Formats: sequence, structure tokens, C-alpha cells
Amino acid sequence: MESINKVNLNMTYNCRGFNKHKSGYIAKLLSACDILFLQEHWLSEDQMCTLANVCSSHNAIGVSGFDKTVVLRGRPYGGCAIFYRRSANCSVKIINTESNRVCAIQVRCDDYDLLLVSVYMPYESDDNSFHAFCSVLSTINSICESFPDSTLILGGISMLISRDILCTRTNFSVFVLT
Repeated sequence: MESINKVNLNMTYNCRGFNKHKSGYIAKLLSACDILFLQEHWLSEDQMCTLANVCSSHNAIGVSGFDKTVVLRGRPYGGCAIFYRRSANCSVKIINTESNRVCAIQVRCDDYDLLLVSVYMPYESDDNSFHAFCSVLSTINSICESFPDSTLILGGISMLISRDILCTRTNFSVFVLT
């Protein structure tokens, strides 16, 4: 369990590929916040450790968006992470989501109990994407049910509800309302 101060500010950032140039920008964002939700870092599982070197004041946990056992065709894609400040007074528990689209931590302090979830959730209008979309909602729901006393803070749902087909809008709306 790591420790952080009371959460002052959190941000979300879709970096569209982590590299040394974006590392500096991410470090600048981290200097202004306690928690940063990061999406689309495009890192493999073997490269995830590079996130820990971005800023000495923050720890990072994350997941790769693709399976390293499959030959990657084209550019990398996906991935999400959570950076959290290393300071004292709160404990941080990393939650195993068993998903390549969701990472989560529980932050417990004297005054509050937070469940922080970073999500990589693109959606296109086809059956495979719709099933992946519903699977991510199910994963988030399962995490919330496992931590019923925590307040959920969700970062990174990148979907345009106006463009999505009706069944996606309906499923997302039902998820938010429950």
C-alpha cells in the first residue's frame, strides 16, 4: 500500500502514444495534480515500467491495450494508466481488473474512500466493438460491486454519444444510472 495526501486535483489525458516528448508534457501535468488518468499510451506490457520513470513524485500503474502473445500488425494501440502522488496520509491498493482496457486503484484516507478507474474505451459501430464496450461496462460494474463503500471516479471514457448507435447509448445510460 502506497500513501498519498488528500486528493487536490485529478486530470485525464489521451496521449495517443507515449514517447520521450510526451513524457515531459505528462510530467508537467503531474506537477499540477495528484492523480492523472492516462489513455492510449500504446505501450506493451514489457514497456509499462517506463511510466514509473516519468515523474519522481508519482507512481504509475497501467495495462497494455494489446496482447503480447499475438503478432502486432500496424501501430500499437490502447492502454490506460493511473498516476498517483507518492506523498503521505492515504493508502493505495492496486486492483487486478483482468482487463486490457481497465486499470483501477482504491485510495483510502481518514475522510474518504475512492475507487479510481482509468478506461480505454473506444467504440466503433460494429458487433465486435459493441461486445467489447459491454464487456468494459461489465468490468467496471464488477469492480464497483467489489468496493461498495468507495466513491467512483472514472477517467477516460472516450465515446461520442451523439455518433454512437442507439443500443450503445442505452447501455451506457443504464450503466451510469445504476
